[in-house]
Amino acid sequence: MSYLQEQIAVEKQRITVYEAKIEKCKKRIESLEFLMQDSDDELDILAANTATVKPMIPSQSSNEVNVMTGNRRRAIGGNQLALLRFIGTEGKTLKDMVAFSNENNFGMDDQNLRNFAMIYRRRYKLLENPHPGFYRLTIAGQDAIK
Repeated sequence: MSYLQEQIAVEKQRITVYEAKIEKCKKRIESLEFLMQDSDDELDILAANTATVKPMIPSQSSNEVNVMTGNRRRAIGGNQLALLRFIGTEGKTLKDMVAFSNENNFGMDDQNLRNFAMIYRRRYKLLENPHPGFYRLTIAGQDAIK
């Protein structure tokens, strides 16, 4: 193999790596878009106000609840609320969540659901993660879905 052929092979390998990174970024974007679809608030703004989670305040609609994060209110409805109710106090594995998402045509794969769980665990304190790949509602989460 000549020097130029070797360089071509190296560049093709780089393209493959970059394409994989691009796909990973696209999945992250899909996850963030999913989380924003039922909310008027920007997640970035909410992230700045994550001091403590206050008690949940039911909204006008039975299909939506409001979470107080710091001094900001975030509406949770639609697919997010359905996922939280599915997870429940007994908890679910990531595999169970993927199956539920597929059954209900949410269009979320395991990476999207991992991101969902991470955000609702870290920012809103509605989920806990007692061991890898397993999630359940916290007390605040239980109050949110009532």
